[in-house]
Amino acid sequence: IAGRVEPGRAFDDAWAIQAHDRHFTYRAFHDSAEYSADRLRRAGLSDVKVLEAPADGTSVFGDWRMPLAWDVVRRLADAPRLGCG
Repeated sequence: IAGRVEPGRAFDDAWAIQAHDRHFTYRAFHDSAEYSADRLRRAGLSDVKVLEAPADGTSVFGDWRMPLAWDVVRRLADAPRLGCG
């Protein structure tokens, strides 16, 4: 396998996937899955599908209950002032 792996391409793909997943939102995970599916198709695989599962907090697949999806649409951070005395 070492002779067939292109380290630069593997790094670029890992970087691109991480660029989606680092946001840790369901939309980003979906985008990451679509990116990965596209890369697999470009590599020559023909029967590539992105499967969708309901993120409703009640559906169960195997022994895993699908978590309730939520995405941040606005953020507000309030940090206390730090100071001496």
